This record gives sequence, structure tokens and C-alpha cells, in this order.
Amino acid sequence: MSPATVSAPNQQNTKTRIIESARDIYLSEGLQSLSMRKVAKQAGLSTMATYRHFENKDDLISHVIMEGFRIFQSYFYKALEGKTPAERLILSADSYYLFATENPKYYEVMFMSVSHVTATAPSEQAQDLIRASIQFLYDRVAECVDAGLLDGPASKRQVLHLWSHSHGLISLYLSGHIDGNTPFKTLYQESMAVMMKGLGFKKEKLS
Repeated sequence: MSPATVSAPNQQNTKTRIIESARDIYLSEGLQSLSMRKVAKQAGLSTMATYRHFENKDDLISHVIMEGFRIFQSYFYKALEGKTPAERLILSADSYYLFATENPKYYEVMFMSVSHVTATAPSEQAQDLIRASIQFLYDRVAECVDAGLLDGPASKRQVLHLWSHSHGLISLYLSGHIDGNTPFKTLYQESMAVMMKGLGFKKEKLS
């Protein structure tokens, strides 16, 4: 086995450690306290090693966001296994729930914090990933319109309604504002069904 074959996975593991360390420091101490030196120390690396992977603090934060959205999209794409437009839309909502509850730290960075947005604009790559996620949801809504399951035309506003509803529920849950008397997954699915009905879906068309 060649040295290159061995080093590539190790480099990727190192990059992942740096990204996760930056994410955790950002969440616990805030953007102003995050530095390449502090990230390197938490990741068990030299500062120079950190700079070999990322140009500076802004580049590192941008990669934290990109990594979150890459994981986010991997959950979304599982919804394409649905056999009908309605099933794919419902699975998209379920995928959003699964991503948020299984990756709460990335969810918080991506959707529950604004300091990185106000401090520096996301890179073009990060913006492409964000746009792709919105487009994915739009496509799920559009195919439901095309199938006659939802009054058209399809619009980004419909996507915003669905996304805002999901985000509100998830944010309340992750911040501890929803009690545990009802399993959250059940509450989430029931609430999303009500939301979809409000958008014009008939209950029988969602079964």
C-alpha cells in the first residue's frame, strides 16, 4: 500500500477533527473567542497543522457551515426513496427531524445562531450548499403541485412556510422548551401533518 493511500484518510480525519473542534468552541464560547490557535489545541494539533487545512478563521467557519449542510443533504436525499410525491415530501420533513436530533450541534450552528452570518458572509461554496437545500424542498413541493396534490403554482413561499414550521418545532425542542410528556417525534409528525393540510393537502392524499 502506497504512502499516499494511507495519508489521504488521515488527512480527512484531521480536517474533520479541526472542523468539529471549531464548531464546539463556537457554540460554547462564541465567534469572538474562536481562534486558530485555540481550535488547534482542542483538536490536539499544532497551529501550523491547522493552517495547512484552512487559510484563516473565516475559512474555517465557512467549512463548519459547509460540513453541516453536506450532512444535512445526505439526510434529505434519503427522502428520494419515497415512491410518490407526497411520500417524498413527508420523508423530507422526517429527514429534517432526524438530522436535527442526530446532529444538534451542526443544527445549532446552521440555523440557531447568527453571529457567523453577521460577522462574515458565507463562501460561495457554502452559499451553493444552502441554495441546493432550499431547491431540494422546492422540488418536493413542485412535484406535489404537478401531481395535483397541492394547489399551485409552486413557490418558495410554500417552502418557507414548511421550513419555518419545522425549524420552530426543532428549535423549541433543542432549547428545552417542549416537555417530554409527548414523544417529540410524534408531536413533530402530527404538527407537520396539520401544516401540510393548512397548505392545501387533503388528508387522504398524504396517506
